[in-house]
Amino acid sequence: MKIQLARKLLSEKISKPKIAKLMKFLKFYVVLNDPFLSASYSQEVYNLTHKTYTTMGIDEAVIYITREEAKEEVSLEKDTFFTKNLLNANRFSLEEIAELVGVPVAFVEEVKAEMSL
Repeated sequence: MKIQLARKLLSEKISKPKIAKLMKFLKFYVVLNDPFLSASYSQEVYNLTHKTYTTMGIDEAVIYITREEAKEEVSLEKDTFFTKNLLNANRFSLEEIAELVGVPVAFVEEVKAEMSL
């Protein structure tokens, strides 16, 4: 249960030093009676809080890269769709649209040029 807590905190982007302090507190105040469990708990907490990287195999790397590219593509599609809608509204300047969408003015100009074709 303690390990699950540490993993959950890591997934919530809590800093590793804070998690390490909490795990030390739990180690001293919630005693594990089995010495083997206690040792494996300590090792697992150390691994979770001190390991700065995880080695990835080729398959994992390809999957990771593919997912990141898909995220970028979806983000681009959303930005393009939102930009087109704002351009069609004819109520905003190019600078305002860029600020609302969170993209450079050049991106808005590019979308506008594509719409003119």
